[in-house]
Amino acid sequence: MSSIRARLDKIEKLMGEAACVCSESEHSQMAILVIKDDWGSAEIECAETALRFTCPIHGLRSPPILHVSETAAQL
Repeated sequence: MSSIRARLDKIEKLMGEAACVCSESEHSQMAILVIKDDWGSAEIECAETALRFTCPIHGLRSPPILHVSETAAQL
């Protein structure tokens, strides 16, 4: 019986790894967030929320985010 349970656990793990989207290129690359000069913490948080994605295995995730000021982005 334990052999069957071990096989089922292995199948579940393999299926989970196949469904994970965290390592796909659009999710694993760094996101650049240009922060406007007049933004407060609420606007920054809203913009960061827009960059999040949902992985069927890991749930709500966020890519690495690089914050760049509006002034620095124009250079």
